[in-house]
Amino acid sequence: TVGQDVVAELTRALERQGLDMRVSALVNDTVGTLAGGRYDNKDVVAAVILGTGTNAAYVERAHEIPKWLGLLPKSGEMVIN
Repeated sequence: TVGQDVVAELTRALERQGLDMRVSALVNDTVGTLAGGRYDNKDVVAAVILGTGTNAAYVERAHEIPKWLGLLPKSGEMVIN
């Protein structure tokens, strides 16, 4: 999938299996864990995965991200993975 649109590839694979599904979001395990935690409790600000590899994600105020050059999200927050 290097250089490919992974959502398009996943959609085609689902269609080949005869599954009528639409992919609306594709995230890694750490970002998904953070999203799930925040869905239940808005005070959750970080997630960590300790498994075969290690990964962390946290919520940051968008205006504090020096590399961000686009429009700021309405929430004022972004996830850093």
